[in-house]
Amino acid sequence: MANSLFAALPTEAAENRGAKGPFGTRTLVRMFRDTVAAHGSRPALSHRVGKGYATRTYAELDQEVRQFARGLALLGLRAGDRLG
Repeated sequence: MANSLFAALPTEAAENRGAKGPFGTRTLVRMFRDTVAAHGSRPALSHRVGKGYATRTYAELDQEVRQFARGLALLGLRAGDRLG
């Protein structure tokens, strides 16, 4: 998977290069991964289902994001491609 979307995810070394923004050099991907590592079992999202709510933890959301990325990679989407 050297050419996959996973290869495009920033590494810590890549995050340490470049201009610092309001969050330093941390990318959104790094912030999400840090949150999953620190709070994986805590609720991340809730949405209404009928008269109640369904909740996903950070760990569950992380799995869904990774499955979605794998699906895009299997369809041939690569780093830098645009979805329209």
